[in-house]
Amino acid sequence: MLICLLVISILLVASYVGAATWSEKELPDSISAMVYLLPKNGQWLWIVWIWAATFTLTPILFEVMPDHWQALAHGFATSMLFVGAMPLVRHEANKGHYALSISAGIFSQLCVLAISHVWMLTWSVLAVIAIFTKSSGEFPKLLTSKGVTIIEIVCYVNLVGAIITHLLKN
Repeated sequence: MLICLLVISILLVASYVGAATWSEKELPDSISAMVYLLPKNGQWLWIVWIWAATFTLTPILFEVMPDHWQALAHGFATSMLFVGAMPLVRHEANKGHYALSISAGIFSQLCVLAISHVWMLTWSVLAVIAIFTKSSGEFPKLLTSKGVTIIEIVCYVNLVGAIITHLLKN
């Protein structure tokens, strides 16, 4: 049952991010900014989506987390649920949303460290790209204009990858 929920989470995330990317012909500025792709009266669907993706991922996350690190999983899940409760609003500061989004990202990667730290190596790909392109004087536009989305994707891939790695080991 838990693996089924994990697959549903992956499908939810991949389908909405994929649809947003396809419709705009580019990566969205962030996962949160995808709320603006929906009509004003349908933006509540973004909240349902973020909560559904979180509720389907967290049961297996709690299952694979070492007992003494469960608070990290709680921090991730709580941050994500509050992110969903406070979607971005145009022309507002959105400070709470941003703070909770950052905290969700940090908690997700702390969970990765506790579950299967080898997945943290994916961050080295971005570091290598940054080092080599910075020394040539050109920073890739993709990393500067869509950097938030790329970071969010890496956080999600790392978390799901760590969970799957843990499941395959056991």
